[in-house]
Amino acid sequence: MWPTWRHIRYTVVCLTMLGVCLVLWTSTVPDHSRPPEPGCPQGRFVTINAGGRLGNKLCQYCSLWALQRDSAAARPAWILPEMERSLGSLFTGLQLPTLPARCLERHQVPWYDPILHPWSSAAFWQVSYFQYVKAGGGPPHRPLLLLNNPCDMKHFDQHRTELLEQLRLRPEVRDEAQRRLRLHTDVQCRRPPGCTFIGVHVRRTDYAKQVHLMYDGTLVGEAYLMRALQLCRSRYRRPVFVVCSDNLAWVQQRLRGPDIVIAGSSGDGSAGRDMALLAQCNHTVVTHGTYGYMSAYLAQGDVLAPTGFGRRDAFLAEAMTNRGLNITAVQAF
Repeated sequence: MWPTWRHIRYTVVCLTMLGVCLVLWTSTVPDHSRPPEPGCPQGRFVTINAGGRLGNKLCQYCSLWALQRDSAAARPAWILPEMERSLGSLFTGLQLPTLPARCLERHQVPWYDPILHPWSSAAFWQVSYFQYVKAGGGPPHRPLLLLNNPCDMKHFDQHRTELLEQLRLRPEVRDEAQRRLRLHTDVQCRRPPGCTFIGVHVRRTDYAKQVHLMYDGTLVGEAYLMRALQLCRSRYRRPVFVVCSDNLAWVQQRLRGPDIVIAGSSGDGSAGRDMALLAQCNHTVVTHGTYGYMSAYLAQGDVLAPTGFGRRDAFLAEAMTNRGLNITAVQAF
């Protein structure tokens, strides 16, 4: 009996669906038929999303390093090339190795820009950093990609001495930051006794939306900064305020005085240059964002941070308080 057209059409549909299933299945299973790439990790390893700006990347590195230090299940841990490019140009002691680009192609990182990178399917098991910290798990032979932009200071500050040893500025970066500090404060600090350098980081531009989303709040402004600076004047000997910002025009219009210098830079590499400069200061006034808090963490002095700008204080301010770091809350409005 010859098959009817209906039977043929049914067979074609079934074979097509089977082919689609095979394609989807193979796209989510690592290709073990290919020989191992030299220098690439085999089987399970852990890496972390490297999204965001410099402050985010520094937080991600610290969080991953502390996680793998305390948990054998999170080893071996590797960082992605873009994280190394951002941090390796500033710091000289990073311990986590960098995953070569050819290894990324083999493991097919799914969130890379397909225009810039030829791979797009998912071989990584993906999970939120904090979900993994809480529950662990995951396939035993699949590489693990930790998502989000964690800044787990409550955890990584437990290893502050070890971590800060890794975050030593490269000699050329440190020397340039100290040269800039002397250049900007020479007039104020020429005569003895010496000055107390107060780094001030003012985060503006696109962060208003982030503050609203995270804290149902608004950016702090001139009133907060004036209160914080005045508190520093009453607390420290001969303070000089070294101001950096992602909106230099805003601070130039509002922060003026004989003890205030607008020292921030602009253009390519400005984030790294300004973080190195802030790290040379004795103490830090912060506003919002991981960049300011991590710059203060590197400086290792006192921290002044806003309170009352939203439904709750910044999570990093809470973490610093919980860890016993010397942080002072200053009313935002």
